[in-house]
Amino acid sequence: GVALPRLVVALLEQNLNEDGSVTYTMTKAKHKEMLTQMASEMDEMLSSMVTGEGKIPAFTSVEHNDNFSVIDIYVDTAVYTPMDAMYALVLFLVGAYYQAFEGLPEEDVDVVVSFIDSADGETVGYVVETTVGGYAGEIVVTVGLDADNVITGINVGGDNFSETAGLGA
Repeated sequence: GVALPRLVVALLEQNLNEDGSVTYTMTKAKHKEMLTQMASEMDEMLSSMVTGEGKIPAFTSVEHNDNFSVIDIYVDTAVYTPMDAMYALVLFLVGAYYQAFEGLPEEDVDVVVSFIDSADGETVGYVVETTVGGYAGEIVVTVGLDADNVITGINVGGDNFSETAGLGA
């Protein structure tokens, strides 16, 4: 499986805020060290998706920019399945995670994950559906991706959806 990167940081100071949250402070050098470690661990994770223990058969290579806002997954379309597109959600989290620790404001965090045919460089798109267990039964999650792998729609529910509306909202 794919695990999110570990975060090991020597914190210099912690303050408990009035609202119950905690603020951690570190030097710029320690912050840079943390980002370097995170990037290294993310690179290891992405590499394992191509060649390691967690290899995804359709993935031939993975490329990304410095802050993980652009992640390109090159695939062998002969073995690529619609379920492989679900990795876009994991990779979005990886990129957003890095950018958040990089200090980008929430509204500026942006990640584009593209699945590209290794043979011709064309982007591949699918509609992916999966079923997960909910409290009151199965929940069907459907995600649509266009040819540019932009999420064009998400539907959560299904024909027999019976979760309590608004609970937990």
